[in-house]
Amino acid sequence: MPLTDKQIGEMLLKESFVSEEELANAVGRAKELKSPLIDILIDQGLLTQKLYEEALAEHFKMPFYDSVSSPPAPEVIGLLPEEIARNYSAVVVKKNGNSVTIATADPGNETLEEAVRLNLEQVEAVIPVFVLNEFVGFI
Repeated sequence: MPLTDKQIGEMLLKESFVSEEELANAVGRAKELKSPLIDILIDQGLLTQKLYEEALAEHFKMPFYDSVSSPPAPEVIGLLPEEIARNYSAVVVKKNGNSVTIATADPGNETLEEAVRLNLEQVEAVIPVFVLNEFVGFI
């Protein structure tokens, strides 16, 4: 489930990505323009999309996977059925024996690991990592 603007603001403030004043100004502007808070913060140059996504990974206590600097092998991308990959905004990025690393744009999804296990045979370990939104294009 995606975070609300309020949750995003609290997270960015707690993780010291923005100051209270910057957040208050951005919240006011977002309400004025009826725009998502993250869009305002990025437009104001307070965050980049990558920095925001790194903050999300930190918030969810997950490693951050940068698909640009470390693209997955084509043979692992297709391991997860397309319907599951799309429904969970997830893709296999690494396979090591009976262990897979799953990159997801929705780290708050509590059923991701179970869905991966059900759709990949003989998987003993599922290691979720957070990924850039641009990576969802692989799915």
